[in-house]
Amino acid sequence: AMDFCIGLMSGTSLDGVDGVIMQSDGVQIETPNFICKTFCPYPEDLQHQLRSLCQQYSQQTGSSENVDVLLVEKKVTEIHAEVVQILLDQAQLSPEHIEVIGFHGQTIVHRPKEQITWQIGNGAMLCELTKIKVVDNFRRRDIAAGGNGAPVLPIYHATLAKSFLLSNKIPFQSDIKSLCILNIGGVSNVTHLTFNNDSEPKISAFDTGPGNALLNDWILSHSGNLYDENGDISRNGTRNMELISTWISSNEYFPLPPPKSLDRNSFSTILPSLQDFSLADGAATLLGFTVECIRESLTHLQPFPELWLGCGGGRRNQYMMEK
Repeated sequence: AMDFCIGLMSGTSLDGVDGVIMQSDGVQIETPNFICKTFCPYPEDLQHQLRSLCQQYSQQTGSSENVDVLLVEKKVTEIHAEVVQILLDQAQLSPEHIEVIGFHGQTIVHRPKEQITWQIGNGAMLCELTKIKVVDNFRRRDIAAGGNGAPVLPIYHATLAKSFLLSNKIPFQSDIKSLCILNIGGVSNVTHLTFNNDSEPKISAFDTGPGNALLNDWILSHSGNLYDENGDISRNGTRNMELISTWISSNEYFPLPPPKSLDRNSFSTILPSLQDFSLADGAATLLGFTVECIRESLTHLQPFPELWLGCGGGRRNQYMMEK
């Protein structure tokens, strides 16, 4: 039977919580459409604290003030509970109608090579606040088993693609054999789906490189804005291709075969090399780096995708999508 479920997600862009109510039996999705969805931004002081925590744990020297992680976790959990209430009100449902909440929490650090991943968020507290069963800690078991614990999204992408292909709701022919979903969040990842005659697609997925995180951090520290709306700032700058090529060729991550994954701050060591850049040139170079890392990932995608679908916050950055 298809049950009402709530999904909650707060990504590495640290901007807030997305929530949806959908119908699923845990394997299939009833329809690609959500029953309702909402977004609740984190207050700016909480965003700042989360950023500090990520820096504190990404082995960066000179990281900012000590932040009380337990208090931050409590705040993060309370905002997730608010999102649940907003969704229930929108859908005119009560807690007993909801089978389960999927609670990802907020990633503070992700270092799969050392078998470390940490998402804050108190599942027990969320369960008490909402009176709904909560499933959390999605990544740790996979990490413990020697996996990367990331990206998690591809499992959903595959289910979604299957439900699209079966329902012929997509504006292209359904005999497609290979399809790629590019998700540009704080970190960028790709889900490569290969369809043979059986209904289950073969999934290959990995993080390609930075997404919006470095660009957002640069924009915030140089202009006070939270992000580069439509890519307007980057568009007015000149990207330094030489620097981008150096960043790529000097990093052992890109040639590695998948599965592989990254932390939000995996590339933050490159920021000092931009210190003499103007706001626009720095933004253009960081956006260019995100794009070139995606281009670099193409070598790992066999057979080459016949179709690309874009999602994540970066999809709204017009200049990034043009590039």
